[in-house]
Amino acid sequence: MKKKLIIASLIFGILIITSTYLFAFPMPKTKYVNEDLMEFNKEDFIKVQTEKIDNGNLQYEDVLTDKNKKVADNGTYQLYFDETTSYFYVENSKTKEKWYSNPIDSKNDNQKSTITINYLESSGANNTAKSVNNYKLSINHDESINYNEKGRKTFSVNYVENGFQVLYEIKSLNINYLYIPRFLDKDVYENALSILKGRVDDSASSYDEYSLFQRMYTYSNDKYQIPESNYVGMNAFDISTFYNIFYPVNKEDLIESLGVYTPERVKQENEQNNYLGSIPDFYFEVAVEVKLTNEGIKMSILNNSIKESSAHKITEITAYPLFGAVTYSEASNLGNDGYLFVPDGSGAIINFNNGKGGATNAYKGRVYGSDLAMLPYTEINREKLIFPIYGLVKKNSGFAAIISNGDAMASVNANVSSNDDTYNMVYASFNVREVEAVTMGSGATTYSILLVTNDKVQTDYSISYYFLDETNSSYSGIAKSYQKYLIDYKNLQKNDTSKNPMITLEFLGAYDEKNFFLGIPYTKQKSLTTFKEAGMIVNQFLSKNVNNINILYKGAINGGLTPNISNKAKIENVLGGKKQYKKLEKELESKGINIYINSDVSTVNKYEKPFDSYKYTAKRVSGDSSRVHEYSPATGVFGKEYNHNYVLNPIYYEEIYKRFNKENLFKNLSFDYIGNSLAGSYSKNGLVYKQDSLNIQKELLENMDKSLVISNPLGFAIPYSDYIIDLPTSSTLFSIIDYSIPLTQLVLSGFIDYTTESMNLSTSRSIDFQFLKAIETGSNIKYTLSYKSSEELLNTKYNMYYSTYYKNWLEIITNQYNEMVELQIHEGELLEHRRISQNVYESKYSNNIKIIINYNSHQVEVEGITIQGMNYMKVVE
Repeated sequence: MKKKLIIASLIFGILIITSTYLFAFPMPKTKYVNEDLMEFNKEDFIKVQTEKIDNGNLQYEDVLTDKNKKVADNGTYQLYFDETTSYFYVENSKTKEKWYSNPIDSKNDNQKSTITINYLESSGANNTAKSVNNYKLSINHDESINYNEKGRKTFSVNYVENGFQVLYEIKSLNINYLYIPRFLDKDVYENALSILKGRVDDSASSYDEYSLFQRMYTYSNDKYQIPESNYVGMNAFDISTFYNIFYPVNKEDLIESLGVYTPERVKQENEQNNYLGSIPDFYFEVAVEVKLTNEGIKMSILNNSIKESSAHKITEITAYPLFGAVTYSEASNLGNDGYLFVPDGSGAIINFNNGKGGATNAYKGRVYGSDLAMLPYTEINREKLIFPIYGLVKKNSGFAAIISNGDAMASVNANVSSNDDTYNMVYASFNVREVEAVTMGSGATTYSILLVTNDKVQTDYSISYYFLDETNSSYSGIAKSYQKYLIDYKNLQKNDTSKNPMITLEFLGAYDEKNFFLGIPYTKQKSLTTFKEAGMIVNQFLSKNVNNINILYKGAINGGLTPNISNKAKIENVLGGKKQYKKLEKELESKGINIYINSDVSTVNKYEKPFDSYKYTAKRVSGDSSRVHEYSPATGVFGKEYNHNYVLNPIYYEEIYKRFNKENLFKNLSFDYIGNSLAGSYSKNGLVYKQDSLNIQKELLENMDKSLVISNPLGFAIPYSDYIIDLPTSSTLFSIIDYSIPLTQLVLSGFIDYTTESMNLSTSRSIDFQFLKAIETGSNIKYTLSYKSSEELLNTKYNMYYSTYYKNWLEIITNQYNEMVELQIHEGELLEHRRISQNVYESKYSNNIKIIINYNSHQVEVEGITIQGMNYMKVVE
């Protein structure tokens, strides 16, 4: 017995210790604060129309009638508002150029609307995706059964300092069969029928009422009732006729035995008789605000104003999508002087009337790229939209539109004139919730359902328009407008003091390789570049007078190239450990070279404890764990057999970084995803949207006391970057796009030094092409290198580093560096850029240097200068 007690005690003790190890001391969550939302008070609004009864008819009366009300004037711009439509326009006081919210000659409801809403309508467990605009549901209703004239308006106006607000009640004024009671008591029915019969006279309407009432109701189970098939299938004429009986406008026409009916009373009586049929109520409220600013206007959607009917959830919303739209004929008159700008990759231009428009070719891109927590299961190759900006340029005017609130929830949309629509347009839309399509079933019985997050994201949605004139109406002007915005509102400062090109060398450190011992698999840590070997490579470059170098070290800590979550930063012993690292750091510092250690606090390959993946991994809307995964090279589809990292819930970033930085080992850091990508987490009990994740990352970056290298940083992270790497030099090759531009580089040049992506890792472009791109965009050069041959990585999960052996690149990098020095473009900043002709571009620098680049395979002549194919010419002005 005693032995059994001892065994039981041991087992109990082991369980306690195991439970403590698995579940005790969880990581604390970041306590982030939602953004401050714009004030909204419904009582401040004035309805543009009021209802009244005239000669027994329900009518409406206009209250606000000014079609051209000046609501703001700051000397540069004037803002005018039409109270009867909620349209507006802005006029340049000097040039008289006008920018209209809606086309003057609008033809259809989409062109006449100011709000478009995408939403899900729920019916049981099913969600159906639908879309609606507010023209015939708020601005100008059609006639209906209870409103017999067109022109009913269900919006209200509130005038604020320098602008106005409009509150739209988006709803149908049409009534349906559920306004009509299906069941009537026997005595009530017979009394009402008698009265209706007595009203029959020479008028057709009184006979119709009596005939319909008698015909539709049949006696059954001690009640008169309308058969369900007739009830649901009631046509508009029958509904209108019944409506006159049960909802008379004149009180004297009320049948006393019926009493006063409301839709709520009908629902209650139907339910009392076990009829539960319903039609989802459709109702939205949304308020927008437009204010005049020194640069143009600021347009906002007020989050606090948004209301929805119970069966409908807004997923995406757009305000004034046709603001500034250019017609086909107007664009034709501009010749080649008109285009749309979208921030795809380095930037992309879509020419007006380029013949590539239409619904199937329309451009749409999510600002800041895909949500890491919701990566698609099928690979999509496209560049990110790293800046929250878009624009439109006409010959002597244009605008830069900067998404200043709700940027992480925004998408940029663009289209050109086509048979579907005659307008060239670019605009932003905003996700209010996240949606995921999930495939259910198997084999031939699969079907998809739409899942949606419950609560709305807590952010307003704002777009600041900076108007351009004849002095800056170009994409270079758009870039400088965004640069000004970053300086004025985001604390962008000039940190680029270098007068020479910078070579960035990214070294590959430790990696894990699967081996076998007696048939048993195990993982062995190996090295591609030790700290000592890294120093040797740097010395070889210095011996060739490549003196301006930055070092990035990838795979130096915590699992090497495959990161794992840890309580501290552990330098890999296979590279030489802490002692050798500190020695390298000191040597490089003495030579004026910075070394940046790459880390990751946002994804992890494996956890220390079995249940940590459940606790700390971000969740998709479906509830599945979020992963950054590799795709099949053959099919482009993700499979569980391919490598993947778990995506961490962003509420743990701060704690993971604190643990990582506990010993303060590193002065300089770079991160795989922080500042570069955003991840939400969509657990029902802890909803974190991309916008929340942005705020978490901003706070984390603000509190870091490190020098930071950020790879291809998103707009919000730019001010926290000491050095920028991996900027794209082109855009995605969508059919609607005409050519790429270096707008990203135009914004950053002279403020923060930046590089291209690693030239030796590209599989699609030659080194020569990439070098020309570096010259065109004013970029520094970056290469990913290893001391050992990359053949070491064959048959490993790291074979994407297929060409990193440093000896193969030493001379090429040296020659490129020397050529950059001779060009002198890094002694100035990139000021202007233009496309001269197909594949021929010109870049102007502030030190009076102009570079003309010819990407064609044949020679071209520009301004009397012959430029060979795949070459450039330097011009000193």
